[in-house]
Amino acid sequence: MEPGMIFKIANVYAVLCWLALVIRPTMARIELLRRFGVLGLALLYSAILIGTWGEAEGGFSTLAEVMKLFTYEWSALGGWVHYLAFDLFVGLSVQARFVERSASQFIRIPVLFFTFMVGPFGYLLFTIWNITLGRNKGSDSAKG
Repeated sequence: MEPGMIFKIANVYAVLCWLALVIRPTMARIELLRRFGVLGLALLYSAILIGTWGEAEGGFSTLAEVMKLFTYEWSALGGWVHYLAFDLFVGLSVQARFVERSASQFIRIPVLFFTFMVGPFGYLLFTIWNITLGRNKGSDSAKG
């Protein structure tokens, strides 16, 4: 299969996982998505990594090497799937905390949107919420 088609499939898969996460979130659904959503992306990433190992020039020691590495189509695809998997993993962790603490959808949805689109920024927003408002929500879970 061509990298462009795999890219499209991975994106649709990730969006469906995120929609399932946002629509009626429960701890059971979060665990299911952790097992199958993130695992599916991790398997795809691993297949790309193993299937193309050593084909690309570049490396991770300098910015120039990383830029060179990502000029190879399969490396760029692997990097993208890596982002999708880790952003979903972080989103699942954030949503689990939101569910535990009964956070309002007016907080949850924007934070999850930013976690999906620009992962670390979404996590930063979650952390700010957690420090300022989230600690007062929930019962025993608010202690940790």
